[in-house]
Amino acid sequence: MADKPEAPSPKKLSPYLQGNLDSLCSVYAVINALRWSLADHPLSAKGEHWKALFAELNDYAVKELGLLSLSSQGMGLKGMIWLLRTAQQYMSETHAITITTHRPFALKRPNSNNDIIDIIAEHLRSPNTAVITAVYGKLNHWCVIKGLKKKHVILFDSDRLSQLSISTFQLAALSKIDARTSRAQAASMVLLSTAS
Repeated sequence: MADKPEAPSPKKLSPYLQGNLDSLCSVYAVINALRWSLADHPLSAKGEHWKALFAELNDYAVKELGLLSLSSQGMGLKGMIWLLRTAQQYMSETHAITITTHRPFALKRPNSNNDIIDIIAEHLRSPNTAVITAVYGKLNHWCVIKGLKKKHVILFDSDRLSQLSISTFQLAALSKIDARTSRAQAASMVLLSTAS
């Protein structure tokens, strides 16, 4: 009888990395968020099962959404929502994993500098969670948040980023339109959780 696969230690878990010439961070963000939220599950380990989901998400983006320029131009929030729905269906049918998502700022703006960080912190206190968010400005990128420190959000990122400043998520940063700095788009933030 074969041994049951073991989950890698969250300390040893590393994200899938996107290539230097592609803009597939949205697809990688979905997969990396799922892997981080499943850190205590054997599925979190790198393997063919993630390659299959990667192909499924790419096919859906190109064939169903018509995003022929996905690999060179990336995608926005609507595309990300459809990728998450596709991943929910795939993971449920293929691995009996339930994915739950919530966008806390879909219909309202943050009221204070701490609103976004407070919601991220509260969400990440629960097991099997991750946060996907879009960051714009100097960096145009979908990234995965796995934790918080006093002055930084800690990332599980496809573009080799390990952290972003907390100020990226504060109201002053959100209102700046400046190509020299980065800011999170509150409406794009997705709280993700998994259950098996």
